[in-house]
Amino acid sequence: MDSRSEISSFLTSRRARLSPEEAGVPRFGGARRVPGLRREEVAHLAGVSADHYARLERGRISGASREVLEAVARALQRELIEIVGTLTTRSEEFSELWASHDVLRHRSGTKLLTHPDVGDLEFGYESFELSTDPGLVILVFTVEPGSRTAEAMQLLASWAAPPHSEDEAPGTATGRSEAIERHSSR
Repeated sequence: MDSRSEISSFLTSRRARLSPEEAGVPRFGGARRVPGLRREEVAHLAGVSADHYARLERGRISGASREVLEAVARALQRELIEIVGTLTTRSEEFSELWASHDVLRHRSGTKLLTHPDVGDLEFGYESFELSTDPGLVILVFTVEPGSRTAEAMQLLASWAAPPHSEDEAPGTATGRSEAIERHSSR
């Protein structure tokens, strides 16, 4: 299952588990076609537009801010919050682990972004911790040579490059084309 499907499945299942009464949402007249909350109700609880939440539920989270994702999580995971509270008070080991915030860091992987003009872009990334400044990380993004993303990046760079004079070869005025080609060939 790809990440979009996983996100969609997760959000849909969480929405189905939470009743309007549990979420504090007033019931409006008429039959409900879905178990649990409607998309519009989750959007209202999270403080986002119904369209924005629908995009998230379709797995399109690129560009979503941390605040929006946290608001949706708070709206949908009320029972998870209760479980954490119960475990924290009943298990000293869980309480210590939870308080330590010891989380797994993704040091490398793939980042998917959607650009309004060229569509979906896929970048590889690696993170490097700065030994001189603990807690800060440098992220290095790469593009697979010859990929659709590499072609899209070339197109975007051509739009941003200043026009060159007739006696200059393309890319020599600023060095931008060469820099992009060197970057993408690594």
